[in-house]
Amino acid sequence: MAFRRPLFLLLFCCGMAGGVSAQPTSVGTASPDTMHLSLTEAIEKALSVSPEVDQRRAQRRFASARSDQARASRFLTDLSFSAASSFAPGIDNVPAGTPDDELYLNPGVTNDWSIGALRPFGRAEVVAQQPLFTFGELSGNIEAAEHGVAVEEARVEQKALEVAARTGEIYYNLLLTQALDRLANRTGDVIDRAKKEINRLLEEGDESVDQADLFQTRLTEEEYKRRLVQIDQNMKTARSALRRQLFVPDRTTVAASSDELQPLDFAVHPDSLAYYIELGMQNRPEVDQAAAGIEAREALVDVARSDYFPKIAFQASLSQSVTLPPRPNPDNAFVGDSFMGTGTRTGLGVELDLNFGQTQARVEQAQAELNEV
Repeated sequence: MAFRRPLFLLLFCCGMAGGVSAQPTSVGTASPDTMHLSLTEAIEKALSVSPEVDQRRAQRRFASARSDQARASRFLTDLSFSAASSFAPGIDNVPAGTPDDELYLNPGVTNDWSIGALRPFGRAEVVAQQPLFTFGELSGNIEAAEHGVAVEEARVEQKALEVAARTGEIYYNLLLTQALDRLANRTGDVIDRAKKEINRLLEEGDESVDQADLFQTRLTEEEYKRRLVQIDQNMKTARSALRRQLFVPDRTTVAASSDELQPLDFAVHPDSLAYYIELGMQNRPEVDQAAAGIEAREALVDVARSDYFPKIAFQASLSQSVTLPPRPNPDNAFVGDSFMGTGTRTGLGVELDLNFGQTQARVEQAQAELNEV
């Protein structure tokens, strides 16, 4: 009976090996396509190929472009050029000998819309508008867009940390399955020695052992063999998981360059709870994301409130209308031809949304989104 306790302890160790959940990757027979990686190299490669991180980076670039657009709207918010072409009518009932600049004085002169009298017509216009006072709308949009970039920066960092942590867990799971495999091999040697020792004592007639001890040893051996199969499957799963995490081809075997698990050199801070809470609040990207989100939403509340006030802007436009061949164009300050000539408009403009009920609803909506963050 003296052999039962150590045998059961070895069986317990073997059971730990079989119970490991291998989220990890596989380490098999080395081949020409074997890739040996350290933990740092595995994490760096995972971050470089991760589509999750790439997606967040694309969202950050979108936020950056939106911020550039908001800053660009500070000057010449509306600067546009438009051109149109059609047909213009000729003129009919023109008295003989009447100068072109006096035709407008003759009430009998009319537009001729017949097919043969139509002539090509073109019009081009440039409009420029510069905001002067928006009562927080422009500055709020710019500030919100800039904080939006900070939000996306924090989201990129958060996703990168998730990928790095997952890769590290898979890598260490692989090392763990390898360590358990070595432990299982040593367990098999101990079981073999135990069987031989029990058989020897039985042959010598030692009363400290009996057939029950031999039977228990054989049961332990069968359990050991079952656990070996589990360890092998867990190791294959671990290798496959690491390969998938690194997006390497199926024909490539990913192996850990380290052979054994090494304990981390880490000491718990004396004031552990308060210290680590403060450390987390200072460094967690989720906290940075929330802080930037609050700033962005506060700016959008100011944008919504700006609709209570008038928007003042300076606007100028220049247009040119031409027909070929040209129609007579009277040179008169009070009479003009819409199909010919140059026009300009310049001055200050004021715009105010008088639907204050809708403005209040938009402010409340922006405030609710701020409270949500």
